[in-house]
Amino acid sequence: MDLNSLIYGLGISGLFASRAFLPAFISSAVLRFGDSIPYLKNVDLLNNIGGGEPTWFTNGWVILVLGALSIFEIGATKIPEAEEALESVSKYLKTGMVAATYLGFLSVKDQGYIEGNLLVMHAGIASNIWLAISTANTYFFASIRSGILEVLFEADEDDSLGLRKFISWAEDAWAVIGFFWLIIYPLVVLVVMGIILGGAYLLKKYFEYKEEKSKVACGECAENNYPSATECHSCHAPIPNPVKVGLFGQSKSDAVGDVVRHRLRLAEKKRCPSCATRLEERNPYQTCSCCGHELFKDSQIARDYLDMVGGRLVPVLLVSLGLSFIPFLGLVIGVIVYRIQLVAPFRRYIPLHRSFFIKWMIRIFFFILIAVQLIPGVGGVVVPIMAILNYKAYRRSFVKELKLSQ
Repeated sequence: MDLNSLIYGLGISGLFASRAFLPAFISSAVLRFGDSIPYLKNVDLLNNIGGGEPTWFTNGWVILVLGALSIFEIGATKIPEAEEALESVSKYLKTGMVAATYLGFLSVKDQGYIEGNLLVMHAGIASNIWLAISTANTYFFASIRSGILEVLFEADEDDSLGLRKFISWAEDAWAVIGFFWLIIYPLVVLVVMGIILGGAYLLKKYFEYKEEKSKVACGECAENNYPSATECHSCHAPIPNPVKVGLFGQSKSDAVGDVVRHRLRLAEKKRCPSCATRLEERNPYQTCSCCGHELFKDSQIARDYLDMVGGRLVPVLLVSLGLSFIPFLGLVIGVIVYRIQLVAPFRRYIPLHRSFFIKWMIRIFFFILIAVQLIPGVGGVVVPIMAILNYKAYRRSFVKELKLSQ
């Protein structure tokens, strides 16, 4: 096995940290048809490709299946509900796919090696060491990525700002462009990959350190609590002077004036109203895993929550009305505003399948409204209509989950 094969094994681990199927599809297609692409004919990494009949990895059906899975993966990562479901198994998919792809590459690049070593039970440890390193690297890098995305999921679960979607497109581009850079300038890609993944690891550690450092000790039992908590998660003693939570549920420095209102705000950001721990389920009736608080157990609290969100409707509609007169940019800003203020507080507690159904039921209508927004005068009502439609749909679903009367 030559040095280029070893470099390829290390390099693709950085690509598979982003996507499970797209790098495998590109690898399979390039190994099958790369000799007909002018810029790839003389690339060292593709030299000595086995001729004759296609191997299992470059078989037409394998390429077709990997292409279909890649399209599915790209589409799923653009939908928050689907991305969240996919993320739960993505590390294992990526680890398995990088192993299959590396073996597939070797089966084309060095058929003698794959037949004489990797597929023989008595092959030595040294024969498989680079395969093991490649899969281990992929799992490690994918875990770092998942840790950072988890912070984004918690901060903006519904992707109201569109940041996660932007990152998703960037990862698609990295999986494609990064592969071709890998086979043309492999050492450069390894350096870039090391910088990016090293920076991501440090960023993940920084988030963990910052959150831990922000905690304050309980005056009764000395247990550490989030500064935005209203009660100690251990002894349930009241926390004096809790602080407000920001747009993404992060603790701020301003002290809370109205504790009752603050507890509703914590619930809005999907944090426990008592200990401020992040809540994991998409269900209004759930028990905090840290302090045992039962969310929305009191129907009056549930109604107060509905009133709090409903009280924003008129101000948001007025803002949206003004933004509607600004072509395109006003539409984008208006959508972000009403999603954060009117939709996210409900959608966070609606099951994935129901939220997905609601979104696609009203999406076709939105396309029509977006076209209308370009018409002078008429466009002024577009964003408010979108805001009302979303608010009503998600509120109705949330009330249904609560089993309250309208």
